[in-house]
Amino acid sequence: MPDARSDPVMHESDMKLLRSELSGLDERTRAEIQAVKERVEYENRCAMERVQAENRSAMERVQADILEFRAYMKERERLYREERNEQKAEQDKLHHARMAAQDLSVKLQLEQMEGRLSAQIAQLRADMFRWMFVMLLTQLGFMLTAMNLLR
Repeated sequence: MPDARSDPVMHESDMKLLRSELSGLDERTRAEIQAVKERVEYENRCAMERVQAENRSAMERVQADILEFRAYMKERERLYREERNEQKAEQDKLHHARMAAQDLSVKLQLEQMEGRLSAQIAQLRADMFRWMFVMLLTQLGFMLTAMNLLR
């Protein structure tokens, strides 16, 4: 029987043995490839979950910043309105004070005019009574003269 090691032609049994070894190697290689593939998929999933978690965290921070900014703007607007209302109230007070001062000035002028008018009326009355008295005296003088002439 010839030696199989020196025989360049392989026997059928050797071929089957080699095929089974190759198929075993293929299965192990496939298993290793599958394991690597699963590990890569797992690592990819983990990385994606980390990225998504970081994105969620960043979005939450952005939302918090937006809410904080909105609150800041509302507070700023409220303070602006309060300041504007205070300025308006001050302007209204100043306007009312000016109007009150103007009213007092007008009342004082009216009182002064009433005083002058009252003085003028009193003067006119005095003048009228003087003229009436003078006229009465004149009439009395005419009457006395007429009586003396008629006697």
